[in-house]
Amino acid sequence: MKRVREAPSAELDFFSDQFDPLLALRTPGLVPPVAAKPLDNLHKCRSILPTTDPNYAAPRQTRPTEPKVLSAEDLARLRAREHMQAVRKVNPIQRIADQHVDGPLGALKALYEEKAQLHVVTRGFGEIRGNCVGKLLAFDRHWNLVLSRVTERATVTNAAGERVTTTRSHPLLFLKGDGIVSITRRAPAMPTPRPDS
Repeated sequence: MKRVREAPSAELDFFSDQFDPLLALRTPGLVPPVAAKPLDNLHKCRSILPTTDPNYAAPRQTRPTEPKVLSAEDLARLRAREHMQAVRKVNPIQRIADQHVDGPLGALKALYEEKAQLHVVTRGFGEIRGNCVGKLLAFDRHWNLVLSRVTERATVTNAAGERVTTTRSHPLLFLKGDGIVSITRRAPAMPTPRPDS
């Protein structure tokens, strides 16, 4: 059965002089017209009142502005702002990597730029916990690492007190720098030798 839409009464017509907003709020299913623009301040609301209303205010007219002549100081400020916006567009991870060119962090930066697969050995309390193999996405000066497509192999003690080795895969993994023992480039898989025929 198709529902026939009735014409709204004058109290529920959004464009009527007799529109009752409280009644409209209490009427289920009443929706304002889609083309109506939101009025975001009182001045805009006053411009839609009848011109005879004492609260009526004419809409503001925008006039074309003449181009502003900048002083040398204003021009310098504008250039500095544009420079800072250009600097902000640089990838922040790349900015961190660019700070490290020498030493061990420089070697890690080279691995980052190659998007190399890493083999990271991690530690627990006083012992080697396990290792992770994944692609280096980010690092910082504290040796915190973000790896993607990670395979983690860890040895843990279960509830029964037995040592169990578990293997898990993670799409993304954050490793805290103080839990890392060593980082090496993962060597490509060696081809399996074929038996001589």
